[in-house]
Amino acid sequence: MSHSADILIVTVNEIEAKAVLAAFESHTGKAAELFHDGDHTYHTLGVVNGQALVMVQSEMGSVSFGGSLQTIQDAINTLHPEAVIMVGVAFGMDTAKQKIGQILVSKQLLFYELQKVATTPAGAELSIQRGARVDGSAKLLSHLHAVNVRRKPSEPKIQFGLVLSGEKLIDNADFLKKLQSIAPEALGGEMEGNGLYAACHKSKKDWILVKAICDWANGTKAQNKTENQTLASKNAAEFVVQALKAARILPPTFSEASKLP
Repeated sequence: MSHSADILIVTVNEIEAKAVLAAFESHTGKAAELFHDGDHTYHTLGVVNGQALVMVQSEMGSVSFGGSLQTIQDAINTLHPEAVIMVGVAFGMDTAKQKIGQILVSKQLLFYELQKVATTPAGAELSIQRGARVDGSAKLLSHLHAVNVRRKPSEPKIQFGLVLSGEKLIDNADFLKKLQSIAPEALGGEMEGNGLYAACHKSKKDWILVKAICDWANGTKAQNKTENQTLASKNAAEFVVQALKAARILPPTFSEASKLP
């Protein structure tokens, strides 16, 4: 039996996945069902504004076995979605201006792993950034911006901008400073966006990353880890559901369009 989805939701860890399942069940009133197709098991999240949604979990990172690149490529080939939204947690960059649970939306992604490591005349290490900055889907960004301006002041704050992506699980203040020197304007960072972009770019699918801050990558990651990841995942998942409820993102199929007045 073949399956399909209009929008694919991608999560990584268990806390992220549970937050997405809870957010969609709260809206649809139905628990997600499991189905297996190809190499992956998926969760049906229901239909929102005529758009069928399915969730898949990847392993941590982009290029590891079962990471986001492989998982999303497989899911696109199996389900043929028109858009892919990655939902979960990220680290923040500015403890003075950001808060745990604040939502980051990737206007751009920067793949910081691609660097030339050289030596200065004084013998110091010099890192020259060579990773690409890639733009998120204009269609999805426009929609999320529109939904954001209608949110209540009491709802978690949302920032749109540059998000760093790399294979390292960062919890070191010195390494964080290096990343800040590479891209001072970056809002935060995570580990799976590279694979999200690569898979969707190859298949010409719309994509966006929506992740909320759960730590500061500065050596304090273990403090209140579960509580912070739970809050961040909940905020990101609920914003995605809110955005999907607000208006349809994808155009109707031919059969649906024929029924429009």
